[in-house]
Amino acid sequence: MADDPLQSIYQLLLRQQKISEDTARLVDSMVSDVGRSRDHGERLAIILNRLDNLEHMAGDWERKRTECSAAIFQQLQQLEVKREANKDRMLALEASVARDINECREKTRAILDQAINPVESCLNELREKVATSAGKYGAIVALITSVLLMLLQWVISHPHTPPK
Repeated sequence: MADDPLQSIYQLLLRQQKISEDTARLVDSMVSDVGRSRDHGERLAIILNRLDNLEHMAGDWERKRTECSAAIFQQLQQLEVKREANKDRMLALEASVARDINECREKTRAILDQAINPVESCLNELREKVATSAGKYGAIVALITSVLLMLLQWVISHPHTPPK
């Protein structure tokens, strides 16, 4: 029985040593886990800092995008107002040019009519003289000359007719 208590103490000592070794390994494992947790925490802090920077940059980008969109919209509105103003001025200018063209056309017609009337009367006199002298020089020559003068008179009296 003496062996029995010694044996029990010995086994208890072996168990205690094993438990001490297991406890030492557990403490080492916990220390390394704490170190790894600290490393992970530092990495997470870096990642969170980067995420905060990215969120800040995204916010700045969104603000700038909104400002640019507003500026572009305002410029488009200004361009539309200018386009309408230019359109109104173009219509007024076109109307003014059309009036000026009509005035010039009327003045040109009046001037041409004043210039053509003496020429027509002169041609009429010439035709009458040719017709009168036709009895003297022959009816055929007078007829041809009269027709030519009539054509010439018609061409002069229609200068504003555009060619087709």
